[in-house]
Amino acid sequence: MKIYRYHLKFCLFIGLIFNSVFLVAQHDKFVSIPRPLNATGIWITDIKQDHLGYLWVSNPGLARYDGHEWKTYQHDPNNPNTIATNEIESVCPSSKGLVWVGTKGRGLDCLDPTTEKVMHYLLKGNKSSNMNENFITVLREGKDGTLWIGTHDGLYSRDPIKGRFTHYPANPHDPHSLSHHQVRAILEDRQGTIWVGTGEPTMTKPNEGGLNRLDRKTGRFTQYKANPADAHSLFDNRIRAIFEDSRGTFWVGTYGDGLHTLNRKNGQFTRYPYDPAHPERPSRPYPKEGKIDADYGVSFIQEDPKGNIWVGASAGGLLRYNPQNGQATRFNKGQPGGIADDFYGQPV
Repeated sequence: MKIYRYHLKFCLFIGLIFNSVFLVAQHDKFVSIPRPLNATGIWITDIKQDHLGYLWVSNPGLARYDGHEWKTYQHDPNNPNTIATNEIESVCPSSKGLVWVGTKGRGLDCLDPTTEKVMHYLLKGNKSSNMNENFITVLREGKDGTLWIGTHDGLYSRDPIKGRFTHYPANPHDPHSLSHHQVRAILEDRQGTIWVGTGEPTMTKPNEGGLNRLDRKTGRFTQYKANPADAHSLFDNRIRAIFEDSRGTFWVGTYGDGLHTLNRKNGQFTRYPYDPAHPERPSRPYPKEGKIDADYGVSFIQEDPKGNIWVGASAGGLLRYNPQNGQATRFNKGQPGGIADDFYGQPV
């Protein structure tokens, strides 16, 4: 049975370290949904909704949820028409009904749900099995059908007509290249501009990473980096989330106390730091008031149909911000009807 979008006017799934996923509806109550029976891993790495309303969940393996039942897709070493590995980092349903799957070191897969056959791609012309370039961290489909691919070896794009891959590497000696090879977030804004967030909290140093704006005509990037002397720069270079809301506000989430908006005309950031004296203000969520440190910073930023902005933070729970009245509401472990744990979040 298909679950169409109007059945889920707003839902927010959260990938946690337990064998379940969670949904929050408009009445603010979180409901636990058991994961597939053969899902033995402890992490949910990505969740996306396709144009029919199915929810696609990655790791371990791939699973599709119709609102009632799960259908799973697992790697079978004796069947080349299955996914290349059960170690999946990202999933991206396409506008044509295909489902792109980013694996941890085994490249890019494309599932046809109708035939259940899988095509396998290694990046750089299918000639390389390099672990970094085939460790795919994020997938996004552009308005023109271009598939944007974030890896541990920079940014790639796949032409929807010719099927060719283009590589956008990081070059520390070129200020117009990608600022770092660890890509963690990709966004195409309303103007069709591609934005790329780089840096990984567990693998990069504080001065590594950054936000990048791609000029698709020239292939050159404009880099945005943290500057300790500039309060209108990023708080930290390690980008975890990029989002443009319905009002045109451009949000950026980083490691640490890193909730920002960006004025794209002048390149200035506005920071929203956590203030324990004013928990009603928008900021990075925290599991309890007064906590200063942040394990991995803002994990995601998303908007619901009412215009509320939802912010998730690794080890920090959830925050809902209402731009109309300027008030923020926090959801954390232990609250009645709340989430079961404060670790990690992933929006549909």
